[in-house]
Amino acid sequence: MPFTIGELSREPDRWREAGITQDLERNSGHWINLDDQGRAVGGPTLAELPETREAYDTLARAVGRTQYGAGYLPHNIVDGWQQL
Repeated sequence: MPFTIGELSREPDRWREAGITQDLERNSGHWINLDDQGRAVGGPTLAELPETREAYDTLARAVGRTQYGAGYLPHNIVDGWQQL
């Protein structure tokens, strides 16, 4: 079982560059931009991130960015965990 979990955990990286629809929606789920103080989009730290991607996107848009331009890896990790 551990081998299976480890092997399947790499699937999202294998999906990258699959095509424009896939890439535009999901590639930003592989990273997050943090400043030198560890703050995302110039606001919250990782521990202070909003619970939902929608709230995170609203926060990012308030400073002229989007979840896609800022990256949303922490939310993607939670989503994957909850699907398990």
